[in-house]
This record gives sequence, C-alpha cells and structure tokens, in this order.
Amino acid sequence: MSLKKEDLESKLKESGISSDDLTQILNYYDDAEKYRNLKEKMNEIEADSYLLDRLEACDTSGAAEILRNFLSSKE
Repeated sequence: MSLKKEDLESKLKESGISSDDLTQILNYYDDAEKYRNLKEKMNEIEADSYLLDRLEACDTSGAAEILRNFLSSKE
C-alpha cells in the first residue's frame, strides 16, 4: 500500500511524530540493517575459520595454508 504525500502528512500530524522523529527512526533502521549484515558476515567468517582450523589439524600437504591465504585475499 502506497500513501499519498497528503495522507502521510496527515497521519504524522495525528500521531504526533515530527520530521526529526521520522528521520531518527529511518537512521535507526539503516543502522540495524548494517548491523545485521555485519553480524551475518562475521558468522560466515567464523564458520570458514573453524573449518580451516579443522582442515589444518589433519593436513600434512599444506593445502589448508594455501586455502586460508586465498580466502584472506578475497576480503
């Protein structure tokens, strides 16, 4: 559902939300979205690191080190 500008302004006046309040809400939303994306990336990195550590524990040919170097160069 898309509101017209007049409808939105009317709803804002009725609710007592100011333009500054709306700006702050949108900023919080953007910050929360950035945090979720960062948290997801950190979880991926932790999972990759765990798997590489496990591979290194039983690797004798050096493949794990090569793979770790390759993945770190992608960041």
